[in-house]
Amino acid sequence: MAMKRGRSSSPLLALLVLALLADLTLLGLASFEVNHQLNDLSALADNNAIFDLVRFSLTAAAVGVASAMIGLLHARHHKHETMVGAVCVGVIALVLLLLATGFSAKHIILGSVKQDRLKTLEAFAIVAGGTQLFYVLFLVLEYES
Repeated sequence: MAMKRGRSSSPLLALLVLALLADLTLLGLASFEVNHQLNDLSALADNNAIFDLVRFSLTAAAVGVASAMIGLLHARHHKHETMVGAVCVGVIALVLLLLATGFSAKHIILGSVKQDRLKTLEAFAIVAGGTQLFYVLFLVLEYES
């Protein structure tokens, strides 16, 4: 269980920044969709599955941003304590993002979404889930080396 002292590796930091940007984009898109659905309550009554997609995407993006912030703290201090926190919150964010990715995939397979903004939300949920997966994998691999 040796851990390198010093700076984080370049791929890990790049994935961290990419995950942060994907989560911030997903957070913005999900917030915009919540605002749109609250302004048009008839759209919410028509399809509850879309509201579930938006709700899980919003929650997952918020936890993903928190994971990236803890990851930045770890990249700065690079201690065992920060590594444990980064891995724990990263895994929680990963689970939530994979749940949002599953909702997105189901919507894409069914073809039930016609609006471009929802298709964009689905695409970014999948991208954010993928980047979080690779970020957590690289973080665990860094811990093992």
